[in-house]
Amino acid sequence: MSLKRKFKFERAPLIDNDEVRCSKEKFGFMGSKQPVESARTSQRNVSKVPNVLGEDPFSIEAHVKVLHSQYQKVQT
Repeated sequence: MSLKRKFKFERAPLIDNDEVRCSKEKFGFMGSKQPVESARTSQRNVSKVPNVLGEDPFSIEAHVKVLHSQYQKVQT
């Protein structure tokens, strides 16, 4: 494990090296095309309304109301 960590820290500064980048492209490494910060922010911007075919916000709200009323029946 100590050797694995040692080489990990040795390789970390080489990520931005042009020769390493060319070698990765040559052998088929498909890394992230966008910067890390933009990748993280895109995951946080999740729509609160699910994207379902054939449903609109009004029909989804109707389904939620029906389920809520059924739940209330079970509780009483």
